[in-house]
Amino acid sequence: MNDDPLETIRILDRQGNFNGVIRTAAANYADLSTVKPEVMQRIVYYLISHRPLISPDSLETLTRLPPGDLEAFGLAELLKTYEPVSPAPVIGRIPFPVVGWQGMVREIVVEKTRQAGASIPPSWLLTLDRVGAAVFAVLEKRLGRRCIWRPGDFSFTVIDPYGNEDRKVEGGSMALPLALALYSLVTSVPVPTNVTATGRVRRDGTLEPVESIAEKLEAVRRERFCVTRVLVSDRQEIHGIYGNMEVKRAAALEDAIVEVFPSPPDPASFPSRMDINAEIRALNHQYETYLIDTCIQNAGELITYLESESLPLFKHDVIPALFTCYWKKGSCHCHRGEVKETKHYLRAAASLYRRNRGLIRRDDYFDAGISYAVLLKDIFRYQEAETMHFQLMDEMEKGGCLDHTRGKNLSTLSQLYLAMGRFAEAEQYQRRAMRLINRDEVCRNYGYLARIHTRTGSFQKAAAALSRYKRLLDTSDAGVRAAHTPFYHWIRAEYLYRRACGVRKRRRPLSREVGEIAEKYPAPVWWLPALVHKFWGLACLKAKEEEMGLQQLERVINYFSTRFEPVLRVLGASVRAERAMYLIERGSYDEAVQDLQGIAEDLSLQRDIERFFRKDVAALSVSQGLLARGPRAVSRARDTLERIRDKIPY
Repeated sequence: MNDDPLETIRILDRQGNFNGVIRTAAANYADLSTVKPEVMQRIVYYLISHRPLISPDSLETLTRLPPGDLEAFGLAELLKTYEPVSPAPVIGRIPFPVVGWQGMVREIVVEKTRQAGASIPPSWLLTLDRVGAAVFAVLEKRLGRRCIWRPGDFSFTVIDPYGNEDRKVEGGSMALPLALALYSLVTSVPVPTNVTATGRVRRDGTLEPVESIAEKLEAVRRERFCVTRVLVSDRQEIHGIYGNMEVKRAAALEDAIVEVFPSPPDPASFPSRMDINAEIRALNHQYETYLIDTCIQNAGELITYLESESLPLFKHDVIPALFTCYWKKGSCHCHRGEVKETKHYLRAAASLYRRNRGLIRRDDYFDAGISYAVLLKDIFRYQEAETMHFQLMDEMEKGGCLDHTRGKNLSTLSQLYLAMGRFAEAEQYQRRAMRLINRDEVCRNYGYLARIHTRTGSFQKAAAALSRYKRLLDTSDAGVRAAHTPFYHWIRAEYLYRRACGVRKRRRPLSREVGEIAEKYPAPVWWLPALVHKFWGLACLKAKEEEMGLQQLERVINYFSTRFEPVLRVLGASVRAERAMYLIERGSYDEAVQDLQGIAEDLSLQRDIERFFRKDVAALSVSQGLLARGPRAVSRARDTLERIRDKIPY
C-alpha cells in the first residue's frame, strides 16, 4: 500500500477500483487538504455513472464524512435517495478477479468474430482454443449432438470498469470465467450477475486451482457487491469468509456449467447439418494459426462424418474435403513429431488421390505435398524433405501439372538446400524454378536467390538479385506489393547486416540503412518484422551502438518467446544465441546463462527439433556452470552457440 493517500487514490482510480477510492478517501479525508474538491467530484461521478459497481459498504463510509462537506460537494442530497442497483445480465460477459497490488476486477467479453483470425495476443488465443475445446465437449454431451469447436469464429476482450480494453491481463485463472462467457454466447443465455469464477481449465475439462485466491476473492468482495457465488476448482484451498459470497467447487467444467446454466441448451440454436465447406475453411485456419490439437481433433471428427455411409452429400463434395482432412491431420501429427500417425494419414491422402484422380485436382495434391515437404524442412527432417521433393518431381513428370506448381516445388527444394548449406544446389534449383513461376510470384524467387548469394558472401550478386526483386515489385499491382514487400525488407536487412560484418568503415551507414527498414515496422508483431529488427539489432552491435542493439534484440526475443509454434521459437533461439555470444564476449556471464537456458527451452518444444539439437543443448547445459572458469570454457560455449546459430537457416 502506498503511504501517500492521494497517490493511492490516483492508482485505484486508474485501475477502476471505485470502491477502493471511496474507502481510501473516507479513511484519509482529513489528509486530503486542498484536493478534497477534486476527489469528491470524482466520487460524485462514480455514483452517477457507475452505480451498479458502488457497494452499500462504500456508501456507508461516505455518510461518516462531515455533513457540511457532503452538502457543499453535492453528495448529501444524492446519498439521501441513492439505492445500489445490480448490473443487467449480458450474454457472453462475466466479471472476474485479477491480482495487482490492490486487486482488481475485470470483465471478459466474448464475441463472434466478423472475420477469421481476429487479432488477440498469442497466449490468449492458446487459452481460448483450450477452453473452447472443453466448452464444446460439454455442449456436445448436453445436446447429444456433434458440436465442432471453431476457434476462428470467436474472440474475446478483457475490459476495465471504464470499458477500456486491458491486454495486460495474463494467466490461466481467467480460463474458467472465459469458459462460462463462451458458453453464454454460444447458447444465448446470459451469465447471472451474481456469479464470478476463477480457475484453470485443461483441454479435457478438468479444473485446476489458481494462485493468490485470497486476494482475488477480497477484490470481488470489495468491488462487486452483487456477486454472491464464486466458482473454483474443487482442489482450491480457501481459508476465511468473504462477505456474503458462497464458494462453489467443481471438479470439471461440466459441473461448473451446470451450476451456472442448469437448463440444457436449446437444440434449435444449433444446426443439425454440417456445412462442409465452412468446416474445411475453419480447418485450414486452425492449421495456419498453429492450433494443432484442435486441428487434429476436428479433422478426425470430419473424417468420421465424411466416411459415414449415410452421408447426405455428393461424392465430388466428399472426396476433396476428405483429402484435405487427411493431409491436415497428417501434417499436424508431423508438427508434434508423431511419425507413425503422420505416415498413416498422409498415405491415406495419397491413396485417396490416386483412386479419385478426377475428383481431386492434381495441383491441389502437389501443393499439399510441397507444403508437407516445407514442414519437414522446418522441423529439420531434411532427408525426408528431400525425398519428398524428388518424389513429387517424378509424379509431376508422369501425371502433368502446371508449370507454376513445378516451379514451387523446385523453389522449396532450393530453400531446403540453403538450410542444409548446399549453396550450389540451392542456386541451381532456384534458377530452374524462376523459369516456371508465374510473373506475380517470381519476384520473391529473386529474394531467395539473394539470400543464397548473401550466405555465400557474394554480395554483388545478392545486390543484383535484390535490385531485380525491387524493380518487379515496383511494377506489380498493389496486392502483390503488399504481400511481397515484407519479404523483400527481411532479405535486404539480412544482406545489409552481413555486408556490415565484412567491413569496418561502412558499418554505421549500413546499420542506419537496416534501421530505416525496421522503422517501417514500429513493433515486431509477426515473424518477418521480427527478423528485420533482429538484423537491425545485430547491425547496431557491430557498429558499437550497444544500447540500441541490445534493446532491439530484447524486443525480438520477447516476441518469439510469446509464440507457441515450435518453428518460431527456433527463430527466437537463433536471436538468443547471437545475444549470448555478444554477452560472453563482454564478460556478462550471468546474463548469458539466462539466454542459454532460454535456448534450451526453445529447442525442446517439438520432438524432431529437440532431437536435431540434442547434442548442442547438452553442451550448453554443461557450459552454464563453467563460463566464469576461464577462456577454455568460454571458447566451448561460443563454439556451441555458433553451431546452433549456423544450423538455424534464418
